[in-house]
Amino acid sequence: MDTVKLIGKFIKRERTKQKLSLAQLSKKSFGSQFQAKGISLIERGLVPNVSFVTIDKILVALGYELKDLFRAD
Repeated sequence: MDTVKLIGKFIKRERTKQKLSLAQLSKKSFGSQFQAKGISLIERGLVPNVSFVTIDKILVALGYELKDLFRAD
């Protein structure tokens, strides 16, 4: 599985674990619910050129840092 899909799966798993809707995560990440569709596309791995800035904003809203994606379990 490629990196974009792994990141998307991580975001979706954490969002659902925290019982956040896409709109709620969008509001926490970007200050607006109107990025929910974009987050959905990221979760499904359909945005191949998503920026680290965007991923970072989503992760921070979920209580994580970008470096948390690269830690070995």
